[in-house]
Amino acid sequence: MQKFMDWLQNTIMPPMAKVGNNKYLVSIRNGLVLTLPAIISGSVFMILANIPIPAWTRFIKPYVNMMGVATNASFGIISLLAVIGISFQLAKALDVDAISAAGLGTMRSSCCRLTTSTRLIPPTSRHPVCLLPLLPRLSLF
Repeated sequence: MQKFMDWLQNTIMPPMAKVGNNKYLVSIRNGLVLTLPAIISGSVFMILANIPIPAWTRFIKPYVNMMGVATNASFGIISLLAVIGISFQLAKALDVDAISAAGLGTMRSSCCRLTTSTRLIPPTSRHPVCLLPLLPRLSLF
């Protein structure tokens, strides 16, 4: 067993340590930590709304919709928190202004979510306008 552990430590660990110290992967890891409070709070509301005990189900029935709103709100904000956290952590790792980078990263991700199905109907027209051709102009980087 000691021979295997020595081989593991001498052969596998150096490349894994290199991967573990990659500033991009570390930024992703540290940025995703920001989403944990939203995940935990949404999970608590989801668990409370779905406990399979008949007495609890009858008691909680008037409040299930409110708990669903809390669950959807906390799970819905997770992607925004992830973008802000990852942008902030990567900016800190690259020694640039972290607050501005988090804001720009959030705006960039919002622009990337525009797809061909995103259409806008101007008030003076009856025909939808596709926003996809505007993406190169909205790109910040």
